[in-house]
Amino acid sequence: SKGFPVVVMEPIQGGRLTVPSPGIQEIWSEGPVKRTPAEWALQWVWNQPEVSVVLSGMSTMQHVVENVESAGRSGPGTLTPKELDLIERVRQEYNELGFIGCTGCGY
Repeated sequence: SKGFPVVVMEPIQGGRLTVPSPGIQEIWSEGPVKRTPAEWALQWVWNQPEVSVVLSGMSTMQHVVENVESAGRSGPGTLTPKELDLIERVRQEYNELGFIGCTGCGY
């Protein structure tokens, strides 16, 4: 409401969200669109209209390519209600598994 930009850092938890548990991977596989866990996370962040910039750590050229391609298919309000429901199910599953803490990067 104040017009401040929102900067998101480490949207995939330093890579931790890219290796989901079997239960979470099973939920992702039910998605109407096939995406990697990293792309699901990034799409959710870019779906938020308040977000101005996303700072995502990348350690390989494949990560860069995937992030750029994903960004090209994203934007505020681009996720469907079905996709948002799927993400909510994954969020609930992570909550049941326990807290995912800081990556310890020192920022």
